Amino acid sequence: MRFQKKWIYWLAWMLFTSFVHIEGSVVEQLDQYPGLSPRQKGVILINEFGCVSCHTSSQNHFKPRRGPDLSGLGNRVKPEWLKGFLKTPHHVSAGATHLDFPAEVPDSEDMSRSQIENGLNHYLFSQASFEPDQNNIFEGSMQKGDALYHSIGCIVCHDASSTEKGGSWMQSVGGKYYPDTLRDFLLDPLKTHPDARMPDMHLTYDEASDLAAFFMNRVDAAMTQVFVPQAEEREKGQRLFGKLNCNACHELETQDEAATMPSLEALRLDHGCLSAREGQWPQFALSKEQKTWMHLALQSENQWTPSERIQMQLTQFNCVACHARDGIGGVSPEDDIYFTSHDPNLGEQGRLPPRLDGVGAKLNPVWLRKILVQGAKSRPYMKTRMPRFGVEVLDELMELFATVDSSLPLPDIEMPRLNDTRRAGRDLAGTKGMSCVTCHSFKGIQSGAMAAIDMSIMGQRLTHEWFHHYLAEPQRFSPGTLMPDFWPEGHSSKSEILDGNAQKQMEALWIYLSDGYSLGAPSGLYREPMRLIANEQEAVMLRRAYPGVGKRGIGVGLPHGHNYIFNADKLGLAMLWKGDFADPAGVWLSQGHGRVRPLARQQISFPVQAQWQGLDSKSAPWPEMEQRQAEQKFQGYRLDAQRVPTFLYAIDETIVEDTLKEVESKGQWTLERTLRLKTNGSSENLIFRVAVAATIQAHGASQFQVSDAFSIALTGDAEGYVVNAAEGDELRIKMSGNSHLKSITLHYQF
Repeated sequence: MRFQKKWIYWLAWMLFTSFVHIEGSVVEQLDQYPGLSPRQKGVILINEFGCVSCHTSSQNHFKPRRGPDLSGLGNRVKPEWLKGFLKTPHHVSAGATHLDFPAEVPDSEDMSRSQIENGLNHYLFSQASFEPDQNNIFEGSMQKGDALYHSIGCIVCHDASSTEKGGSWMQSVGGKYYPDTLRDFLLDPLKTHPDARMPDMHLTYDEASDLAAFFMNRVDAAMTQVFVPQAEEREKGQRLFGKLNCNACHELETQDEAATMPSLEALRLDHGCLSAREGQWPQFALSKEQKTWMHLALQSENQWTPSERIQMQLTQFNCVACHARDGIGGVSPEDDIYFTSHDPNLGEQGRLPPRLDGVGAKLNPVWLRKILVQGAKSRPYMKTRMPRFGVEVLDELMELFATVDSSLPLPDIEMPRLNDTRRAGRDLAGTKGMSCVTCHSFKGIQSGAMAAIDMSIMGQRLTHEWFHHYLAEPQRFSPGTLMPDFWPEGHSSKSEILDGNAQKQMEALWIYLSDGYSLGAPSGLYREPMRLIANEQEAVMLRRAYPGVGKRGIGVGLPHGHNYIFNADKLGLAMLWKGDFADPAGVWLSQGHGRVRPLARQQISFPVQAQWQGLDSKSAPWPEMEQRQAEQKFQGYRLDAQRVPTFLYAIDETIVEDTLKEVESKGQWTLERTLRLKTNGSSENLIFRVAVAATIQAHGASQFQVSDAFSIALTGDAEGYVVNAAEGDELRIKMSGNSHLKSITLHYQF
């Protein structure tokens, strides 16, 4: 009878586990991992539901899981969300691990269920120190938030199947928080819930604002009604909070100590919340199969191998959504498209998270801790981010990795004097040896066409033993890697270094890299640039990838030192500079998949958004879309006798011919841009955004000074004007005149 009355203590913790965030549904995903035994799945469920936060257990694989800190809850969530959650938690937060009240609640001062909900609502919402300002101006970009959500890893844990229409979990997040409190939570989710499954994604303030804007756009923006907790109801809720044992799991002052509960081993499995019966006990959203798994985990003293415990922990924290180990987990086919890279030259290894097989033997324990707890980064080219988790929840996992993944033996190698060995390692890392610097960055500097993991941190990241064996057999340890086998069957191609002894060469590389950030630069890191320049008679053009422009950049160097990049994707000017044209080594050398480097001491950059738009008014806000619209099409170019291009593109029914060439005036060469427009329809709403800068000053109707960088003189069938926008001043041009043929000339002086 005592147990039947005490079920509510268990309920209290489970009821509030989702007050701070919506968790990835590990519970629902367990059937996707056939490599786990039913007993393992039962342990994961018991840990996810936090059973031992109230019930003791002699089995150390059952771990307590504290709920969120409810202090200041009223400052974080909306009152209508809290009220709805207490009433029907499964409807408000589908898929989470909390549970619902039964129709009748025993041992509750003869209060009805609705009275209990109301008292708790008043008490919990009274934990507020201020009233949220709903008129506060919140700055965040929904479009940028959308891009972040689909690229940094959020989508892997949070189902995106209905994000276009606003999925149920997304509706819950947006209906739960105010924009600024959601931003604050995203910035530091572990602050109020260290045991949460929602990790820290290393967001900047602006990124958190953008994500909050994306989520909030999915809900009704109606104002929240002001909620004033009543003193009588608040006191009732405070008594209930202590009586229901909520303080066993939540940080919130009450007058009562947490009650002692029966151990898990003493519970009756044929009676209560894990039975098939309904009664005066909590109701879990558990399937019959899931209850069976939990029964198996509770019925006997389970002895788990370290490998099995690793499998359970990786699944519980949903690491297996990104990483694979022992045949369990890895990126699913459905999620594969969301894993992308800043450097496509690195192939699959540049976009997919690494496998965790043997990670305990591979990574230095100090570095492994930095990754999991501090968020250390070694793969900046990956857009998907390795999150940061709470310290306590991962201590055991790090110990298990070290136990299971035993270190590999090192051969006994007699090396020369330390300085000679270090010098040999430096030669091997550079272009005199194995040319490691061609593919790996060095202290953040990229020499070749790609920037694989930085050499200067390898001595900190890796264990000595693993490094040696990996160099000897890279495909064994990383199948499909781009890393070449420099010592096939133990033979070296560099016989002049350390007498061609493969073992000594590998050891010399390790000793050199062990110096960390203080090590000297290898040969080939710094090189004289290749110089592609125009001659006095002809322009030079190179169509390849450029920094900040992408693969549809068309660079042009003109005979008298003016250079520019035209963005064939955005249909506009991307960059201007004077002097030598470009260094093409990134696309002419190595694998040829790099980028052209403009040889610019000072450059002028232009907005990355589409530069032509049809607007309802000439001062309307410029759309934030970064891709050009379907009606904007690049149609190629033609060359004149000096090989100066005229770019051809269409804006809806308007055909544009865009030419940039040098003109001489009083012995000075300047850059002149002529735009010829031919339209078959109306172009009166067509606006051309020429430049964006902190300040743009208009001197009359045709002269404009763009910050201190350059000036523009305008002539032709157009009106130039300045618009004060959120990102700065914008110089825009509006077409004028009734003719179907229009011509605009811009003179750039810089």
